[in-house]
Amino acid sequence: MKYLVAIAALACVASTAAVAKPKSGPVQHYAAAAQDPYGVYVDGELIGRDPDPAIRAQIRAGYCSRFSPVGGAR
Repeated sequence: MKYLVAIAALACVASTAAVAKPKSGPVQHYAAAAQDPYGVYVDGELIGRDPDPAIRAQIRAGYCSRFSPVGGAR
């Protein structure tokens, strides 16, 4: 009799875990972008990548001067 009760209880626990809905929430796809230490980002968009900080500054300056809404385009 004890075994029957134990098996029934175990079956209830197993079925509850199988039927339970997984937690759903907002998924952040942009989290990986912040992990690239060599990436150059403008408005969350990867525009270039280089391990040298001076080159990253040149990439950023070149992109910003070329695509700036004020003056920069020739």
